[in-house]
Amino acid sequence: MRFQLVVKFKSTLVPSVDASFVERLSQETGIGLVVVRAMSGGAYVLEVAEPLSTAERETLLRRLRARTDVEYVDEDPPMRPMSR
Repeated sequence: MRFQLVVKFKSTLVPSVDASFVERLSQETGIGLVVVRAMSGGAYVLEVAEPLSTAERETLLRRLRARTDVEYVDEDPPMRPMSR
């Protein structure tokens, strides 16, 4: 199962989230990231390119939250259909 994040960058510090920005972000965090889609309100869904352990997920979240250009970051849990 893929690990996805919802990240909102501060628009004054990150004018656009393009491929080169995400590549730099991947290099800085040491984990491959790709943009899945833009969301309303300026946030983005990012997907981790490789499987991560729970500890690696926590480290990634901590690194992203510590960045001055990140407004917020949260896990984007997979949606599951509800049974009746």
